Amino acid sequence: MNHKKKFKKNKIAFIFCFLFGLLSQTIAAQNQQAVSHTEHHKNSFSILVGHAHISQGIQNEKTKWLALPSWMMSYNRSLSKKWSIGIHTDIIIEDFVVQDLSRNAEEGAIIERSYPISLVAATTFKPIHQLGIIAGVGIEYAEEETFTLVRLGLEPNIKINSKYEVIFNLSYDLKFNAYDNWNLGVGIVRIF
Repeated sequence: MNHKKKFKKNKIAFIFCFLFGLLSQTIAAQNQQAVSHTEHHKNSFSILVGHAHISQGIQNEKTKWLALPSWMMSYNRSLSKKWSIGIHTDIIIEDFVVQDLSRNAEEGAIIERSYPISLVAATTFKPIHQLGIIAGVGIEYAEEETFTLVRLGLEPNIKINSKYEVIFNLSYDLKFNAYDNWNLGVGIVRIF
């Protein structure tokens, strides 16, 4: 399958999953208790600095655990005190090579990545105010190839005041027919 067909297939899957998630969260939000605007802010924007950790990296022709610098940004729209939906992005700011461990890969095959950018449609559930549980689907785009991914994560936060929070991110990206990585980050959230 050529790259254009793969990209189109990934794009359609991403749009379908995003719309399905949006619809399901809208239905779930209708079941939640209404909250007044004075108690609950609807939007948040965060920026984090972190590292992507990849276990099947290759350096100097040897398999090695890589810790690569990254930036993360996200916008979330609150549906209730407990549920929100949003767009989460991150970029690994280095070129790197990983071992291809997919089922149909030849032995010793590698995947090259040049500053990959991930775009994820995510749902966040807050069982308590200081902890968000994230689930989402999206794509990781790089010059060489685009991969579909599923993201699961935790985001604990510390409230500074009614407009700002410090946020920590621990998430896992499962990329189909490619490689997986852990994301660790810390940053600031602006609530409005």
